[in-house]
Amino acid sequence: MRRVPGEHADDLTPPAGDLAPHAGDDDLASHAGAPTPHAGDLAPHGGALAPHGGAGPASWDGVTGARGGAAGPAVGAPARQRSLRAHNLALAFRHIMFAERPISRIELADQTGLTRPTITRIVEELLAGRLIAESGPARSQGAGRPRVGLTLSSRGPAGLGLDIRADRLAACLVDLTGTVRHLAFRPVPHVDGPAADLLGALSELAAAVMAEAEAAQLEVVRVTLAVPGAVSHGSLVRFAPPLGWRDVDAGALLGTRLTTAARPATTASAAAGPQTTAPHTTAAHPAAAHEAVPHAAAAHEAAGTESVAPSDGRVRGGASAIGGVPVRVENEANLAALAELYSGERADFAYVSGALDLGAGIVLGGRLLHGARGWSGAIGHVTVHPDGRDCTCGARGCLQTYAGLEVLRAAAGHRDLLAAADAGTPEMTAALNAAGTALGIALADLVNLVDVGTILLGGSYAVLASWLTEPITTELHRRALSSRWAPIDVRPAQLGPDAAAIGAALTSLEAVRRDPSSWLNRR
Repeated sequence: MRRVPGEHADDLTPPAGDLAPHAGDDDLASHAGAPTPHAGDLAPHGGALAPHGGAGPASWDGVTGARGGAAGPAVGAPARQRSLRAHNLALAFRHIMFAERPISRIELADQTGLTRPTITRIVEELLAGRLIAESGPARSQGAGRPRVGLTLSSRGPAGLGLDIRADRLAACLVDLTGTVRHLAFRPVPHVDGPAADLLGALSELAAAVMAEAEAAQLEVVRVTLAVPGAVSHGSLVRFAPPLGWRDVDAGALLGTRLTTAARPATTASAAAGPQTTAPHTTAAHPAAAHEAVPHAAAAHEAAGTESVAPSDGRVRGGASAIGGVPVRVENEANLAALAELYSGERADFAYVSGALDLGAGIVLGGRLLHGARGWSGAIGHVTVHPDGRDCTCGARGCLQTYAGLEVLRAAAGHRDLLAAADAGTPEMTAALNAAGTALGIALADLVNLVDVGTILLGGSYAVLASWLTEPITTELHRRALSSRWAPIDVRPAQLGPDAAAIGAALTSLEAVRRDPSSWLNRR
C-alpha cells in the first residue's frame, strides 16, 4: 500500500471565533519539560514510505502544500488562548496521525504535554466523531496490562476526487487513513462536447461513489474536480483547450448537477454506474493527505469566498456545495504532483502530465509552485518551434502540438499507445522521438529557470517512458546548464494515470486534518 506525509504546526491555530475552552480546560498547560516531537520522530505507522533523503515523513503547510525543513517544524505545544479546545484537539489528533504505530493515551499525554484527564476527554471526542479508532495494544514500556492503541479511523470523513481523461471519467474515494477505498471509471465518447453534458456524467459517477461511501460508513466532506486548464477561485475554469471550455463555472455546474443526481443516487446513478471499480487498491500516507491546497484556492478561502451552500446546491462565494458538501475545481497537473509528493516523492521535482492537456506541476522545497494567480505550469504552451504548428490556444509552435497525446494517438492510428509503441512502426517511432525531443527542449528551459533535479513523466507518459526518456535526457544534457555537473533524473511517476484523481481526493480531506474541531462541531 502507498501512503503519504503530514502538516505544519502553524495550521493548528484555528480562526478567531472558535469555541471557548470547556470548563475544566484551565489545566491544559504542558508539563514542565514535556518533549515536543519533530517531524522526523513522527513517521506514520503502517509501513508508510518515507520521503527520499529523510528519516521520517515530511510535514506540510496546509495552505501552500509546503514541506518542512530537514528536521521539520515542531508538532506544537498546548496553548492558553480563546481557541484552546480546538488547538489541543488538533494537537492530540496530529500526534495520533504522525505516530509510527498505534499510540496509547498515556503516551499521548506524555508527548503532547496535556494532562491525562484532558487527553481522556479529547480522545472520547475524537472517538465519538469517528476521527480515530481504538486498535490493538500499544507497545508497553513495562509490566502491567497492555494499553489500548489509538489510530486514525477508516470510518468517518472521506474525500472524493474526480478526473477527466481522454476516453473516460475517474472517481477516487479516500478515507482519513489515506487509503483508496474506491476507484471507479465511466467511459465517455467525447470530452469536448457541451460542458453541461460532461459535468452531468461526472455528477452521476460521483453520486454512485458517494452511495458506496455511505454504505461503507464514510461521509464525503468535499468533492474536488481535476481539470486540464487554468482555474480561478476554486470553481471558474478560465481556459481548458482540450475540453473546449472558456470561463466555465465548473464548480457551480457540477454542484447543481450533483444535487440532482444525488437524490436517486442509490438507484439511477447506480444503474448508469461506473464501468469498473477497484476498492482498496492503493493508499496514501495519512499525514500527507493533509491540506495541500493550491495557493490560489487557499487565498480564496482566506477571503471567505468558499462557503458551504445549503442543501439546494446554490452557489455562495465562488465554489459550489451539494447538501453541505463543498465542491472545488483545481488544475489536474498540480493535483497529480501533490499526489506524487504525498506518496513519498522527493521535495524538488517537476511532474509532467501526459494527460488531456500537457501541464506541469512544479514542486520546490516540498512546496507546490502556483504563480501569482495560481496559473503556473502551462508547459504545453511553451514555444519550442516559433514558426511551428498552429495550437488550439491561438499561438504557434507550442509543445502541445509536438508532444501532446493527440499527436501520439494520430501516429498510432488511434490504437492503444503502448501497443503502437511496442509495434515500432516508423510513424510511431518518429512521433515518440519528436515528442521526447520537444519535451526535452521545454524541460531544459524549466530546469534553467527553477532548478529542479527530477522530472516525473506522468499520465500516459509514464507508460511511454521507455521511448521518451532518452530523447528528453539528450536535450536536457545539451541545453540545461546544471546537467553538466548534476545529472537530471528523468523517470516515470509512481501513481500513473490515477495520480490526479488520488490527489483530488486527498486534498478534499484538508479541513478535517487541519482542524478536527470543524468536523466535530458540525455533527
